[in-house]
Amino acid sequence: MKKKTLLLEIGCEDLPVWTGEHFAARFHPRFLSAIRDRGLSCDRLDIFFAPRRIIVLAKGIPSYTPQENREVSGPRAEVAFDADGNITDVGRSFAAAHGVSPDCVKVKEIGTKKVAYVVKKIAQVPARKILSEIIQQVVSNLDIPKGMRWEQSSFTFYRPVRWVLALFEADVIALRLGSVKSGRYTYGHRQLHPQKIRVNSWRDYFDRVQKAYVVFDEGIRKKLILTLARKQLMSGETISESALGGLVNLVEYPRVARCNFPRIEWDLPDEVISVIVEQIKAVPIFYEGKLKKEFLIVADGVVNAGIKRNYEEIVRSRILDAEFFYHTDLAKPFETFHENLKKIIFHPKWGSLYAKADRLSVIAEKFSAMIHLQPEESTILKRAALLCKNDLASEVVREMPDLHGTMGAIYARHWGEREEVCAAIQDHVKPRVIGNAFPATKPGMLLGLIDRLDYICAFLAADAEVTGSEDPYGLRRVAAGFFEVVRACQFNCEFTPVVREIAASFSPEGVDEIASKVRTFLLQRFEAVLASEGIPRGLRSSVLEVEEMNFHRVRRKIEALKTLIRENPDSEMIFVPVARIANILRQAKERNIAIPPFNAQLLAEPEEAALNLVFEENGSRVYDFLRCEDYSSFLGFLLEIKEPVDRFFDRVLVMCPDETLRNNRLALLKKFNDLFLMFADFSTVREEDIRNVKNS
Repeated sequence: MKKKTLLLEIGCEDLPVWTGEHFAARFHPRFLSAIRDRGLSCDRLDIFFAPRRIIVLAKGIPSYTPQENREVSGPRAEVAFDADGNITDVGRSFAAAHGVSPDCVKVKEIGTKKVAYVVKKIAQVPARKILSEIIQQVVSNLDIPKGMRWEQSSFTFYRPVRWVLALFEADVIALRLGSVKSGRYTYGHRQLHPQKIRVNSWRDYFDRVQKAYVVFDEGIRKKLILTLARKQLMSGETISESALGGLVNLVEYPRVARCNFPRIEWDLPDEVISVIVEQIKAVPIFYEGKLKKEFLIVADGVVNAGIKRNYEEIVRSRILDAEFFYHTDLAKPFETFHENLKKIIFHPKWGSLYAKADRLSVIAEKFSAMIHLQPEESTILKRAALLCKNDLASEVVREMPDLHGTMGAIYARHWGEREEVCAAIQDHVKPRVIGNAFPATKPGMLLGLIDRLDYICAFLAADAEVTGSEDPYGLRRVAAGFFEVVRACQFNCEFTPVVREIAASFSPEGVDEIASKVRTFLLQRFEAVLASEGIPRGLRSSVLEVEEMNFHRVRRKIEALKTLIRENPDSEMIFVPVARIANILRQAKERNIAIPPFNAQLLAEPEEAALNLVFEENGSRVYDFLRCEDYSSFLGFLLEIKEPVDRFFDRVLVMCPDETLRNNRLALLKKFNDLFLMFADFSTVREEDIRNVKNS
């Protein structure tokens, strides 16, 4: 059957920059699932995003659903036929309901019953009709946060829909999103090509929109912006390419220009000026690490003197405002900020930021003892924890929240705090977003971790829920930052004790409940992080099943497993012995068999004695591997035991009639399984997971 291509373009008013990622994450799996459920398939699905349009390109969709014969069960045989085997009125009605003649009604057995049935021919259905229904259904149920309604219908979308282009090869797919009907027309760039564009086929579309000054692919727009920006830079000048990349989804046809700072005098730190520039969606320029009095702008299609002048005027007014706020802050003693935190609510149930800062200071001291921090670093951490929220009471941070931490360090330095304390205050908020700079100091890293844990504990202790697309308090974002710091700093720490300490500060009698909520939330989020990195499900589950909250150790174990699999050609067989041990112990548990302590005197067969000897000779050595976190050597033990375990199962009947022998053999296997479970639950590792690792 001939396969065709679907093209869908939803044209809107200016969309939020996060729309593309949100739409793709929801539309992609739901669309593929829906077409599979309707008997169709799709070879490839691509989604593109530009500020005024979302584009879906689905290739390799059959023109029709396949014709099939479907067996449909009906009434009981004694009802559909009389005692002489003649069809009854009920049988005829059953046949008529499914469009077949009475002669087609047959009898089959289902269990102990006989029922009538027919084989019904399911006719082919045009894919275009099915796609119309699926697109409307999926787009109408995207769980859009703060979606908009702009007409009488209940249809909700990111921003008002202005046109819909929907083609299946060259044919229009009839559908409606809200009050907007689909067609074969699109539009180019708002200013450079505002005219309507007719699209004859999906093959014409991409060429036509590009000629109409629309760069539809986000990756190409990013490369174009970087290329244009580099042409604007002189020798020795640099910019933040990540900041520049953040402007990709603001323009459909990017143009880059260079602007000047206003000719006024100011006395502001470079960090403040940089944030002012970034807040107006521009990019500061640096020369040998120092801020220049120029910046880059990324305009959409048109850039001229008037646009540049507007940017420069905005920067001028923002600098004058920041100058006033900065000097107002400097006129106050640093202790004043700390007192003013009493007026800022952190959480209605848990009080002010002042209480949070005091709590962080106490937790910092206890955490230092838990991880055996040096006394000097412990003193720095405790002091930084007490002061790290002071700048939230400042005028500058109130106007520019992105400077939290940065201004705290600047003000602390101005009022004579130790440089190490200032650095920790600045570091504790890093990374602000995924991919940004990480903490450069150990106290700053530790403070950032306990600050994030305190935030997560506080809201989960107050029964905040994180479900579906709902995350009103940003707990997922905070957890993502926590995991990024742990990974970047390779911080090997079991977080359960500090989580319990933080939980006790909120509810001494509810420590277990709060700690359990936090553990569940963090492990779920961490598994999502690992999944996004392409770690197969079986490998993730195997380690997370036995770990508490040492996220660095989880990563090291998974990496050791991946190395073992890649370096061994027959790696599919490595986990068979441990899986056999786990499975037979699971069967014993299901049968409520109580396994007694192992008794070497009850060994009856040479193979079980040989297996016990393997444990006696290697057990302590393997325990040492785990204690020293020498995971490659531990996994090497799996290779060593494959032969004796296989021989044991081939020649020894574990679940034998003799209950004493059976239980002792289970106890022998349990010794091995308990050892394995100190690393992972290998029974969750599937052949599919092993193949995925080999192919990655």
